[in-house]
Amino acid sequence: MDISALFPEHARSILADARRSMEKCGYDTLVIHSGVPDFFHADDQQVPFHSVPHFARFVPTNNPLHFLIDTMDVARVLEIIPTHYWEELTNEKEFWKKEYAVTTIEAPTDGSDPRNAVTVGDSSWKEFPHSPKTAFIGDRTATEFAKVAGLHSASLNPSPLVKLLDKSRSIKTEYEQACIREANRIASLGHIAVRDAFFAGKSERDMHYAFLVATRELEIDLPYRSIIALDTKASILHYMRKRDNGSGQSLLIDAGVQYNRYASDISRTYATESAHPTYRALIDDLNTLQQQLVQHTMPGAHFIELHHESTVGVAELLRTYKIITIDAEEAAAVGVAHTFYPHGLGHMLGIQVHCVSHITEDDETPLKEKYPHVRNKLVLKENMVTTIEPGIYFIDQLLTEAKNGPRQSAYNWKLIDELRPYGGIRIEDNIVVRAEGPQNLTRQYLP
Repeated sequence: MDISALFPEHARSILADARRSMEKCGYDTLVIHSGVPDFFHADDQQVPFHSVPHFARFVPTNNPLHFLIDTMDVARVLEIIPTHYWEELTNEKEFWKKEYAVTTIEAPTDGSDPRNAVTVGDSSWKEFPHSPKTAFIGDRTATEFAKVAGLHSASLNPSPLVKLLDKSRSIKTEYEQACIREANRIASLGHIAVRDAFFAGKSERDMHYAFLVATRELEIDLPYRSIIALDTKASILHYMRKRDNGSGQSLLIDAGVQYNRYASDISRTYATESAHPTYRALIDDLNTLQQQLVQHTMPGAHFIELHHESTVGVAELLRTYKIITIDAEEAAAVGVAHTFYPHGLGHMLGIQVHCVSHITEDDETPLKEKYPHVRNKLVLKENMVTTIEPGIYFIDQLLTEAKNGPRQSAYNWKLIDELRPYGGIRIEDNIVVRAEGPQNLTRQYLP
């Protein structure tokens, strides 16, 4: 399937949404800046650049200094290309250009600082009106440029408009869903390579390299630093190191790729035949629970209620295997389950790995007070894309707190100590919310 063929309808749809939002907020012009490159402190090396997500939704490029200018009837892109011999800054993909009036501006610079290619005095800042009805969205540096250039401060990243655009971003077009599906397909190749390397006794670093080779990705282009954790390191939720020595009995991998700036985010857990039988059984049963939760990912569902369901489900597994001694509902109510499952069930997924999960105004459920650590409090709507990723972990810090707490008798400490060496378990798929039933973008490529 040619995913780029879906882009014209995508562009028309999101432009129409943006224009409705502009009109509602009293703007007749929208300017979105792709972002300004930055440097590490006291260094001449650039920080890896990520274009502003609002820009990337309209223009699937990761180059800095560009402008999207929409005047309610014509959408233009100013493609600013610094000209110097230090690096190549042209856009690799150009299928999106057919949908906009594109002006390419070659901006001379000596290459020492690409920010000099577009300064406040540059003519590109005169390509749009500087009236109170012009809304500007950009990163911190671009917004400072806009302020100095004379744009009205109340129209810089205006919160009411940004909130409406974020709501629009939470609903994915067919093009966006296709990009996330392709990111799942490519990432699955890496997951399979890592799984095989694990059972061949490879180190974390060897498995990381196997992921990059199988996906044909550069590490700098990954949507997040991959988690490849053997044994106890699987208890560190965002373990980023890659040890180069030894193999393990358990592996937790959490890794994805980007396609046209849209991310996949997939987790799996594996164990050797010599691992503790209870740990091996927990992997299988958590996988079953995860698939049950996926089936409940429907329009109208409160995500935080799904999280509560996952918490009770995890507690039932802990009770079934005699890891805790109280029933599941009580374990969920008094925080015992939280000891083993301290994160949310999932998050929105898109251009950002944790994509617009901060939108909360749709949620009315009282459970949001019970789970303050859960960021995703949305009511699910059709064509949202979310992760579903329950977990069970044996985290020293939380277990120590529990052992010194008032409910220490609710835990089977002997069995817990036997399971600590395996770290934890997480199973994660990427799901499109559909009225006819959820569409799992991951399982078609990675069982």
